[in-house]
Amino acid sequence: MITLREVSKQYKVGRDWVDAVKPTSLHVEKGQIQGIIGFSGAGKSTLLRMANLLELPTAGEVYIDGQELTGLNAGELREARRSIGMIFQHYNLLSNETCAANVEFVLKAANVPSKQRKRRVEECLEIVGLADKARQYPAQLSGGQKQRVAIARALANNPKVLLCDEPTSALDPVTTLSILEFLEKINREFQVTIMLVTHEIQVAKRLCSQIAVMEGGVITEQLDRSRPDIEPVTPFGKFLFDTTNSSSVWYRRGEQHE
Repeated sequence: MITLREVSKQYKVGRDWVDAVKPTSLHVEKGQIQGIIGFSGAGKSTLLRMANLLELPTAGEVYIDGQELTGLNAGELREARRSIGMIFQHYNLLSNETCAANVEFVLKAANVPSKQRKRRVEECLEIVGLADKARQYPAQLSGGQKQRVAIARALANNPKVLLCDEPTSALDPVTTLSILEFLEKINREFQVTIMLVTHEIQVAKRLCSQIAVMEGGVITEQLDRSRPDIEPVTPFGKFLFDTTNSSSVWYRRGEQHE
């Protein structure tokens, strides 16, 4: 469903070039929840944003559902992005628009007819449990509610893929859990493939079936929760599977496994 093939990203800083992401590859199967973890500056968010070309790769290829995004012109890329939802750390909501209008915004951009837009907005707010907040403004909502509106907006175009850039880092633990439950529901009920960047190890363990560890701009290993026989080699990987550490416990679908 998502394939990043030897993608890299360089930025020019003064006279020098900085490698934010060095040539690295990742494949995410349809229906998976793929996590990406690592220290700050590891290149996690840059890698995620290359999946929908918000960051244009310096080199490499990006495929979504078999279509090479890096080979599209501007118009074709806009069309392809309609099947890719994105959730940001700080919500990115329009402060002067209601919750309903924030969700409707992407549907207007896609030229969806008015009656269909209204029906879809209601459906998406219902999915995240905010149907009663449709006429409220972001300033009237809690942080968790704002993020749920952002999730509803990301779902508006019935995406095949959902990209999540630190979606819970600004939230308290209880609210974080509720957001993760909504993401699990979306993945389970709508078969949306999710790619999630986080520095919170517990979030990755709670939600993700696959976890890519990034260090120094490259993916150093891919952990598979269905293969506990494979020993991790990086510090992050070892911590994740260290069952002697009480904070290193896998969580899945509300169940605890040691």
